Amino acid sequence: MDYLNSMALSQADADLLVSNYTGQISFGPITIKYEIDLSVPRVIVTVTITLPIIGTRTIGSVTLDPQHPQAKIGGSFGPVTVELDLNLNFGAKQLDYHLTATIAGRGLNKSGVINF
Repeated sequence: MDYLNSMALSQADADLLVSNYTGQISFGPITIKYEIDLSVPRVIVTVTITLPIIGTRTIGSVTLDPQHPQAKIGGSFGPVTVELDLNLNFGAKQLDYHLTATIAGRGLNKSGVINF
């Protein structure tokens, strides 16, 4: 029984586990990665483009927090152009995104909400 008790999480460790989230969303060659840390609080968002043969390029990264809840990331790599608008609402525990992209001349518009 002592072995099982020694493996139990402290309350601080348990709180840390439920206050950190990571994930990603992909649309073709475009990947949006996010790291949510509610203990700070902050959200880090990174946009990358991956193209066969050519490789992968990070287009940009931004840190959002209650004092800086909005940001825009944009750039291009090869035939792909990306613009990502972000709006963070810590009270509602959600990150809204709107992606506008052109991939080899074709338009792409995606919007969504990441709840945490």
